[in-house]
Amino acid sequence: MTPYQERYYALRDAGTCVSCKRRDPMPGATQCGSCAEDQVSQKQALVERRKSNGLCPHCGKEPTPGYKSCQAARDAAKRYRVKVPDIVQEPEAPMPETKVVRVNHGKVFSDRDWFTFHCPHCNRQVTLAASPESCECCHKQLDWEK
Repeated sequence: MTPYQERYYALRDAGTCVSCKRRDPMPGATQCGSCAEDQVSQKQALVERRKSNGLCPHCGKEPTPGYKSCQAARDAAKRYRVKVPDIVQEPEAPMPETKVVRVNHGKVFSDRDWFTFHCPHCNRQVTLAASPESCECCHKQLDWEK
């Protein structure tokens, strides 16, 4: 383990912000709110600077002709996109179910499973708060499992 990693884990385990080393981190995070805000604003400024210079906003390399980002960044984005299974409907099949499709992504962020919910008609991601009765995109009825 490198000295940087040792310092990072020591600060994290001690319950101290790993960036400023002075304040307590936000719950479930390794940085305090001030450092997290600074990091986000610095990243946004970097992305804007790259865009204004005509570079890939993700890595700063020359973009592929006809695109705003480079091939490596687009390939990386493809790997991280969620692939929702298509609903196969045969010509004589009855109307597709209205039950919301539940996708389990596994233990992504913690020791609990992470789920997303998708419209059975258009495969768009939906939330119970935003779409209690119908999909915001296709406006078809949704049936949420209780």
